[in-house]
Amino acid sequence: MLAGVMSACLSAPAFAADITINGQGEKFEAYQLLSLTTSLKTGDHGHEGDTHGASCYNYSYTVNEKYRDALKAVTGEADDAGIVSHIGETSAGSVRAFADSMYAQVKNLGTDETASGKTFSNAGQGYYLIVESQNAADPDSVSLVMLDTAGQETVTVDTKEGVPTLEKKIVDAGSDVDAADYAIGDTVSFKLTGTMPDNIDGYKTYKYIFHDSLSSGLSLKADSIKVTVDGAAASDYSVKTEGLDEGYSFEIVFDDIKAGRSITKDTKVIVTYDAELTAAADIGNPGNPNTARLEFSNDPYTEGDTSTTPGQ
Repeated sequence: MLAGVMSACLSAPAFAADITINGQGEKFEAYQLLSLTTSLKTGDHGHEGDTHGASCYNYSYTVNEKYRDALKAVTGEADDAGIVSHIGETSAGSVRAFADSMYAQVKNLGTDETASGKTFSNAGQGYYLIVESQNAADPDSVSLVMLDTAGQETVTVDTKEGVPTLEKKIVDAGSDVDAADYAIGDTVSFKLTGTMPDNIDGYKTYKYIFHDSLSSGLSLKADSIKVTVDGAAASDYSVKTEGLDEGYSFEIVFDDIKAGRSITKDTKVIVTYDAELTAAADIGNPGNPNTARLEFSNDPYTEGDTSTTPGQ
């Protein structure tokens, strides 16, 4: 991020940019918070005729009037010069918080650019807040990008996807395995391990739901269910066995897993439970497969929206 009036060592001044988003989203929109203009420096630049290189130009950022009040509210600055300077001095570690605060202020003001596919073609030079306005197929989550085109003609930017993962294993003789042999009447132990997204700090609340599908040959022992969050026993969840979506046998529901605890991107949630292999079990291959999915909040700016991981 750059601010103020500056000289840039480019081969030629660029007055527009093609911005390509490398991310999962289906649709992206952009808010141009600052405009970048170029002007020819006065004086002799040592060139013959009317030929000028990039070093002959000044590059200056100005506040987009449409977002002036929002920028003042977020930066705490009283005038445009202070806003531009504040943005230029924002550290890499503070960009996420800045993006979150800006989006809350401008999301109802209307965007300036809409990508065709994942590319903003011929976009005005400047400093942008880019928003994933339509998610891709699950699993996906809303992402924000702060981008300074900095006089470049083409820019590619990677989104930071905030998606947790789920792993399901059988616990056999103390080891986590993908398959094991059991006889009718035996107890089979299962283990689900869920992670958190990298951008979990951006969520005020976070819905977190395990959906489990047992085959017809497995009968859940509901009283065996145990849940830990970062190794600590949890009790603020509900077990749902009725009124489920088709194909699910039970759900373990955290309406807000962040409530009352410190959740980080490194947090792990582990669910263990037992099921009995019944007379309805299939003998031989493919055996009695069962899968699980993790449903999670996918938009830190709108409560209630969720995505789901693939079956595990």
